[in-house]
Amino acid sequence: MAINVAELEKVANGSEKDKVNWYADRIQEGMTDAEIAAAVDAALGTDFSSGASSDWQYLQQQAAKQIITESAGGSAKDKATAYNQLLEGIGLNNDEIQEAIVNTAGKQDPNDIRALLGMAGAQRASELKTPQAKAEYVKQMV
Repeated sequence: MAINVAELEKVANGSEKDKVNWYADRIQEGMTDAEIAAAVDAALGTDFSSGASSDWQYLQQQAAKQIITESAGGSAKDKATAYNQLLEGIGLNNDEIQEAIVNTAGKQDPNDIRALLGMAGAQRASELKTPQAKAEYVKQMV
């Protein structure tokens, strides 16, 4: 996916909320953090692709909160999609995602978390193209 440079330049000069919304939208469109950072670096001449910048990490955290908040009232599928966006898009690990959920939405029932993990895993597995890839994924999950 290409990033609209004019839009990015406008967002870069905008508010914190504009930046968080823009980043969260890119994650929800299916871009990864690395793809977004590389595109921002290329367009603006910055160096966020390392992910080490505290500003970039703050952006990731705020976008994660936004994605969690937006999915909180949705279906189980919406929540599984949000989990996968945090996992595969932003690159958070399971513990970081669960911590973000607790920090954003409060303590969760462990059974709900297990169900979320199961649905998110099933959703990721269903997106794999070959039976071999699906079998390998299931083997890793078990």
